Amino acid sequence: MDGQVPLEGPAGVKEGGGVRDDSGLTPVLRQIYWRRNNASHLMNGKPMKNNIRHPIIMLLVASLAAGCTSLRGAPLRKASDTFTQRAVQFSPPPGQAAVYVIRPFGFAGAGSHMSIFMDHKKFGKLPVGSFLYGEVLPREHLLESAEFPGVKNASLRFKAEEGKCYFFYATVGWNLNLEALPDDEGKRLVLKYEQSGDNMLDYGNEVPTIPK
Repeated sequence: MDGQVPLEGPAGVKEGGGVRDDSGLTPVLRQIYWRRNNASHLMNGKPMKNNIRHPIIMLLVASLAAGCTSLRGAPLRKASDTFTQRAVQFSPPPGQAAVYVIRPFGFAGAGSHMSIFMDHKKFGKLPVGSFLYGEVLPREHLLESAEFPGVKNASLRFKAEEGKCYFFYATVGWNLNLEALPDDEGKRLVLKYEQSGDNMLDYGNEVPTIPK
């Protein structure tokens, strides 16, 4: 059809379901007419169907984030009030050192608790967003993260000094990981997270007998 343009695209102008003769318009004016007459199908210069994808993606991300709490696995018992108070003082008793193992929030392995061992003995279990606190003798210790399905164990040796606090970050990816944290970052995370109640070193309201 001479002097007429197709129904679709910036080269034509669609009006009332028909085709308008715009052969006398410059390419720039054609573009302006097309955008104006098809404004109901556009958003920010992009087809509406492309923009719809963005809120859908955002909704999916929000749903995953909201479900993070439900992925923490079976709830653990609550830590004793006495031990929780001691943990946030960041001041170990005389003759001892303080150890904190912190597991951050994360999707990887979030449905399983992480088992932590100290000197080959069970320290406790960590759901995501929690920490373990213990008081130990000032000497060399072996910290281990183990018994996590499908990934390799991790271990770390450190020498504890009397009166000092030691903070460790426990994460899971392709393998289990343990790394030392600076004091300021460790204290910040301890105050942010909840202490795990599955703690073999939690002596509750009783004064513990520290093995030599």
